[in-house]
Amino acid sequence: MPKLPPILQILLLTLAIAAAPILAETAPPDILTPAERAWLAQHPDIVLGAGQEWMPWVIKNSSGEITGFAADHITLLNQKLGTSLRLEAGPWHEMVDKALALKLPGLTLMTNLPERKV
Repeated sequence: MPKLPPILQILLLTLAIAAAPILAETAPPDILTPAERAWLAQHPDIVLGAGQEWMPWVIKNSSGEITGFAADHITLLNQKLGTSLRLEAGPWHEMVDKALALKLPGLTLMTNLPERKV
């Protein structure tokens, strides 16, 4: 069976998380382990970098607000998991530099493409 592209995996995971309460008659069990919950409690402010050039996934308006599919997925994950993940959008090379300098804990929408190599 061929491996799905990462972005499709994220979309399917998001849809599965969103559909679970609808399909269950009782409250869904926590999908995170106690260790994962503890880690999130110790790291409440998680900001993921994203390339601002990637419409419709990331749209950064003139006031700096980030919308788009990636922002929608982050909002849904926050609602379902009780987290407060946020996106920071900027030129991709700057986001990579910030992540490498440990100024961002992670990046989103990553795919190994020749034009993204730094």
